[in-house]
Amino acid sequence: WMFQYEAYREIGIGMTSLIYCLGPAVLMAAAPFIFGEKTTWNRIAGFSLVMAGAVFLSISGLNSNGSSWGYLCGAMTAFAYVSMVVFNKKAGDIEGMENPAFQLTFAFITVFICTVLTGKMSVTVGSGDIIPLIVLGIVNTGFGCLMYFMSIPHIEAQTVAICDYIEPASAVIFSAVFLGERMDPGSFIGMALIACGVITGEMLNRRKISEKTHHSTDC
Repeated sequence: WMFQYEAYREIGIGMTSLIYCLGPAVLMAAAPFIFGEKTTWNRIAGFSLVMAGAVFLSISGLNSNGSSWGYLCGAMTAFAYVSMVVFNKKAGDIEGMENPAFQLTFAFITVFICTVLTGKMSVTVGSGDIIPLIVLGIVNTGFGCLMYFMSIPHIEAQTVAICDYIEPASAVIFSAVFLGERMDPGSFIGMALIACGVITGEMLNRRKISEKTHHSTDC
């Protein structure tokens, strides 16, 4: 998160999002070697579609300017994403609420130390910011992280990689509904590609596995 928001500030949201898309791509390629997962043509096709969709969603916010530090932070977001999923799946003995509790605690300590060292402790919270911050803390960070980290040990890393591309698509929809932001043609194309990619990569793949299971049982 620290690298991601620093990259937003240095090179913009569009470029950061594009670089961040490399994280699930690396995870998809590494999963067969790290976890012994089987890569099917459905998943390869689905992943190609969701990645193309993410590019369409990010392309309107591309910014060619930016510092090398910003690009380094963007690259670190992708690296941190891969590390997060890999280590979560490796830490199979820590499940349930313990997983997000440990992670958020150490995340708070890390951010607090870095904030103190950089001298940016002055924070002003207006009265209108309190309720949104409470909602973000309880729903998005609390409940969201709980569901996310509880599910990672029980599903394949390739599934995590494909489904993570739903996040940028939902962000575009929510920004249009709640913030009144205009959706350009690239946004519609991107969301359609992501939806088709998830269906192709996961739903069709699970249907194929289910059919094989029933066939084996019948035999």
